Amino acid sequence: MEKDRIKWIDIAKGITIILVIIGHTVRTGGLACSIIRGVIFSFHMPLFFMLSCYTYRCSSDISEFIRKVKRAAFHLLIPAGFVFAVHIANDLINSFDLISDLGYWKTQFYTLVFSSGMQTSFAGFDVPAMGMAWFFIALFIGRSLYDYIHLILEKDNLILIACMILSCVGVCFGYAIWLPFSLDIVLAIMPLFYLGEKMREEKYTQSVIKAFVIWIVLLLITSPDFREWSYLELAVRRYPLYPICFIAAVFGTYFVCNISKHIVKIGKIVSPLLFIGKYSLFLFVIHAIDFYPIFSDIWRRSDSELINCVFRVCFDLVVFFIFMMCKLGLKKAVKKN
Repeated sequence: MEKDRIKWIDIAKGITIILVIIGHTVRTGGLACSIIRGVIFSFHMPLFFMLSCYTYRCSSDISEFIRKVKRAAFHLLIPAGFVFAVHIANDLINSFDLISDLGYWKTQFYTLVFSSGMQTSFAGFDVPAMGMAWFFIALFIGRSLYDYIHLILEKDNLILIACMILSCVGVCFGYAIWLPFSLDIVLAIMPLFYLGEKMREEKYTQSVIKAFVIWIVLLLITSPDFREWSYLELAVRRYPLYPICFIAAVFGTYFVCNISKHIVKIGKIVSPLLFIGKYSLFLFVIHAIDFYPIFSDIWRRSDSELINCVFRVCFDLVVFFIFMMCKLGLKKAVKKN
């Protein structure tokens, strides 16, 4: 029997994964697109990091910690490996001669080692971006590290202090040198895991209006001119007025979560959103590979990025629902037999 799920969390994830698709589409469409992108980027990845710890129970001993790490590796590293494999397959399809090119495989090795969302360099060597798969790596390492900190420190105030110190270290590295496996981002986001766990306590929640006002005010403080791309963006290690940008992300998360709690009350009309949120990881993977020409030629139909947003969201959702129908249908058939 499937464990009872918290509906508002699925709705929050469903809303946010759709916003992720939009945020990755509106890039150069003028001030309106920049504002939309900035608002979305101000909280979208932090929300997933925070909610990943809301339903997570930290380990009580080292054996449980090891079991949790193994289980998380299966659920997070396999999708990351799949997205990376699709990237390599696309390269080989376009130029099969690369299969015997040692330089190409060296490049891919560095790409895997750094697991960076954006291109970087190491010892004078250009390291291509891994793309959106960096999120899976960062979530796996970050939550595992938080679990271990929780296990060895135990006391709440020490855990918070450790998370804050590691966050400062991670941000400093992000400005100086990007670490392998996006470890600088992992360190930077440690307080988000702490706050995600603390969201289970009522004193850490905020009303919809209060959360919205604080979020927008802090966003305007950290990003006074969206045309300058000054908003929070983890993949490129942009932390405007750190730690204020993180506080803005937290209140943006609070706002979406509280809105989701109200949406739950609507009833059956939210069922599709619940389904999307429940399986948001699969939609994320689909979105991570939808920019290849074989797919992007379908949804990129206009010179307007706003119009392309609609096409891209619809395309990803159609592929997602078809995939989930096949997956769940196959699972049901296997179970029946």
